[in-house]
Amino acid sequence: MKWLYNMILVISTLTSYLSEASTPNEGTLAWKYYGKAINGDAEAQHNLAFCYATGDGGVMQDYTESVKWERLAAEQGNVSAQYALAYRYYEGEGVPLSFRESVRWYKAAASQGMADAQYMVGRCYAMGDGVQQDEDEAMQWYNLAAENGHSFAMRALGHIYSKRGDDAEAAKWLRMAAERNNSNGQLDYAMCCFNGDGVQRNQKETMEWLRKSASQDNPIAQYNLGVYSQLGYGMPVNLDEAEYWYRKSAEQSYSYAQNNIGSLCYLKGLYADAASWFSKAAEQGVPIAQSNLGSLYLQGLGVKQNYSEAVRWLRKAARQGEPMSQSNLGYCYLRGNGVVKDTVYAVKLFTESAEQGFAQGQMNLAVCYSNGVGVSTDSVKAFVLMEKAAKQGHAIAQCCLGEYYMIGFGVERSDEKAAIWFETSGIQGVAEAQNNIGYCYYNGIGVKKDFQAAVKWYKLAAEQGYVDSQYDLGNCYERGDGVAKDIEKAIMWYRKAAAQGYEDAVDALRRLGAGNE
Repeated sequence: MKWLYNMILVISTLTSYLSEASTPNEGTLAWKYYGKAINGDAEAQHNLAFCYATGDGGVMQDYTESVKWERLAAEQGNVSAQYALAYRYYEGEGVPLSFRESVRWYKAAASQGMADAQYMVGRCYAMGDGVQQDEDEAMQWYNLAAENGHSFAMRALGHIYSKRGDDAEAAKWLRMAAERNNSNGQLDYAMCCFNGDGVQRNQKETMEWLRKSASQDNPIAQYNLGVYSQLGYGMPVNLDEAEYWYRKSAEQSYSYAQNNIGSLCYLKGLYADAASWFSKAAEQGVPIAQSNLGSLYLQGLGVKQNYSEAVRWLRKAARQGEPMSQSNLGYCYLRGNGVVKDTVYAVKLFTESAEQGFAQGQMNLAVCYSNGVGVSTDSVKAFVLMEKAAKQGHAIAQCCLGEYYMIGFGVERSDEKAAIWFETSGIQGVAEAQNNIGYCYYNGIGVKKDFQAAVKWYKLAAEQGYVDSQYDLGNCYERGDGVAKDIEKAIMWYRKAAAQGYEDAVDALRRLGAGNE
């Protein structure tokens, strides 16, 4: 009779346990499951647990109640219940968080061949959650899951092989994940094709896999498509297409896409929109977005000019080592905009920016060395820094470098090199450089004398309002140098220069009897 006593004990214990549970209302889906669950039906117990976990089926959401029913089903070997119970322990929902208990139940489900559970056991070993971290053990479980077609496990194997330097094996697994429609696997394999990691570089495949991933609303894939559209990789440059993909990504709160769409708005002159997007990305801690937002506050573009707010955002970015913000924050300290003026600290910030190769930072630091601001004057250092900025294509630095060569500041004087840098800068639209190269052509300094070339450059600068060029262009028209002599045009340009207070232009107008109307 002992066995009968034990059975009665088990039944009475179960009955006592269930009596503590809340009873669903009659006629609900949960009530239907409840009727079978109290009689030991594991599937019904699991289904009832699901109702309590989701708040569906006519019951209120109650994770604690859900766990009670899930445990009963799991202890009977119901694989779905074992997996669900493992998840509850992993997340601490309805039970105290316990990775150790989570692993125990994931292993129970995994031993029955459940691929999701096998993947999670592998993940626990990879992360060291509830077990000692063991990448080899993780790979064994990932392999079991992958053999069952689990795309997340395939991707995880790809990452481990990549980490171990086996790019070919990594690419193999990532492609397998991609072919099973895993959007992150598609993104990863696209990057393999882009970089040539484990496969031949293939522009066409890069774009195909990126589009597949993006079509599943993967925000990083959408962002990358925006970048490639903007830069013309695998397609003609298309800023409208770039904006489309950036916006798709940004609307999912992907911060770098938010920054880039802000940059496109800035290029269109939509400064308020740019500020809005930069702000969204900046709040997520993106240094370049913080820097961009600070720059808008500094200039008063799209937002009310606010030096204190500019400094706040520039400082956030600068602390993360972002070079543009270091340069702009240095400018604030140099001028005393939003902070107490501190030229020594400004030089420190310019130096940090310049050492990262940021052209504006190099130029600003060169100017400090040139003028002895915040640091002792050093013409050689000034020249070296200005040359670095100029060689990166910084248009104003190119003009300054031309001036250094013209006067021999920190370098042996060379009119020829001066003219080269003035023209290089002038091509980029710097009015002072256009005036300077015009002067070189007019006087034959560093180049062969050419009045027509001089007129061309003077006119470009004059049309930008550069007063010296307005006067010089007037002089060319008066004398017929490089253009047909035309006193009316000479007077027109003299008047423009005179309106800016250029005394020689005022004298020229008097000489021509035109006055300064």
